[in-house]
This record gives sequence, structure tokens and C-alpha cells, in this order.
Amino acid sequence: MITVTPFQAYKKYVALKLHFSSGSYDYFKFNGEVKVSVDSFEKRNDKAFFYRLAKKYKPEELEQYLVANFLDDPDNWIGDLITTEGEDVLKAWQKKIQSLTYNFKQDITHIKEFSDVWLDSFDYAFVSHKGSHPYVLDVTLQKEISIETFIIMNKILKFFPRFDRTIKEKLIWNEFKSLCLKYEPFLKIVDENKFKDIMKEILVNTGKLT
Repeated sequence: MITVTPFQAYKKYVALKLHFSSGSYDYFKFNGEVKVSVDSFEKRNDKAFFYRLAKKYKPEELEQYLVANFLDDPDNWIGDLITTEGEDVLKAWQKKIQSLTYNFKQDITHIKEFSDVWLDSFDYAFVSHKGSHPYVLDVTLQKEISIETFIIMNKILKFFPRFDRTIKEKLIWNEFKSLCLKYEPFLKIVDENKFKDIMKEILVNTGKLT
């Protein structure tokens, strides 16, 4: 069985924390490498937490645990992660990923139903009115639809550049866009066509994003 050493757990923690909280570090570009040493690790007052992480998780599970918790709060400290709440965040994230296709269908249906009642078309949900947040951004920020659905829709429809141009409020949008771009590689969406087909099936006769 492949195991993780406490120092490796520490490196993974530092790398993923930087990935989600720093604008310059890319976990994938640098292959998770960070400039930390065993000596500096051994001098840390909180190193016991990393011993607990190493004992509990295999490499892939550790990455999932950290991604889920940094996605929930990029400023998470290791002492806050080693809690029942941190484990609950992981389980909720795993459940979302396991049900990614189902949740995507539900979210697209939710947007379509709202569009049919209040908007001219599904496309309208992506329009920034006088610089305001488009409907799809608002419901994602409010967690009515998942960030995963939002990311997958952008992979298909490529609306981020349009939002950059039309949304006047920049702080919230830029921070959320950055989070989406940092998170996207961890989703490992291989079969994009599957999600395109789901959208076509649900949105038949509703038009396309222009």
C-alpha cells in the first residue's frame, strides 16, 4: 500500500494552499513542488497535524481532502482542517463528484425552468444587465447550482471572456473566476461531449448562447 510521510503531507498542504490562495503558484505547472525542507518542517509547532494526515490518508485521498477543504476556504489552516468538519467537507465534495452528471442535469433544468418563466431564453441567463452579475453567476454564488456545473458550462459555452467584458463589478467576479480556473483541472472532465448532450437534451428549442 502506498503511504504518505508526514513531510509529504506537509508539502502537499503547502502546494495546494498556495495554488488556491496565490495568484502566481500553479500546482499543475510545478507538479506540486514547493521550496520547503525537512528541517523547517521538523521545527513547526503544528507538525503533529501532518503526522495525523499522513497516517489517515493515501496520496490520492489526501489530495482530495485538501482540495475539498481549500475550495471551501482557501485560507484554511492545518489545525482547522483536522476536524470533524474537515472530514464532512471531504465527504460532501466526494458525493458531489460521484454525482457530477446527475447534479449537472438538475442544475441545467433549474436554470431552464427559471428562464422559461422569467427570462426571454436560456441565453438570457448569461447576460449582464447594465453591468450586473448574470443570473447564472448569482445562483452559483448563492450555491443554488454547483461551482462544478458553472465550470462545465463555461468549458462548453466559453462565457468567461464575455463576463470579463460586461460585468462592471470586478472584485467578486475576478476572485470567483480565479477560483473556478484553479479548481477546473481537479475535475478531470474527460468526456465533455457527454455534458454537451445533456444540455442539448434539456435545452431543445431554447436557443444557444450568443
